[in-house]
Amino acid sequence: MTRRSLSGPWRTALVALALAGAKFQSAEAQETAQRAMSATVATYLHGSIVRCWNIPPGAGSAQDVVQLRLEFRRDGSLARDPVLLNPKDEPGFTLLATSALRAVRRCEPYAGLKRHAEAYKHWRTVVVNFRRPD
Repeated sequence: MTRRSLSGPWRTALVALALAGAKFQSAEAQETAQRAMSATVATYLHGSIVRCWNIPPGAGSAQDVVQLRLEFRRDGSLARDPVLLNPKDEPGFTLLATSALRAVRRCEPYAGLKRHAEAYKHWRTVVVNFRRPD
């Protein structure tokens, strides 16, 4: 069996396909790395905020979830006040939301975010969910 070498447009097409495959793998690898970094940042934020969160008696129910949008500067400080994304006109929920807002402000700055400065565009704005522990 003899091997024939490809030439002309066929060779160009195969090289283009090979390069496209390399780019696809590279994008997959980047996405995997992005997910890992996001998980690391989420774990860091959770650990930091939980230490500052004091849930007052009567604050919300186990089903209540407070959603806050946080915007950070590169140094890990808050760029602006946290925004409550799902306000409710219920005293228990309001108490839970107020305690979550207070915890976020109390823990600032989040200096550990600086370790992920290269991915700032991914953690510049995040949504954090607060749920009362069972």
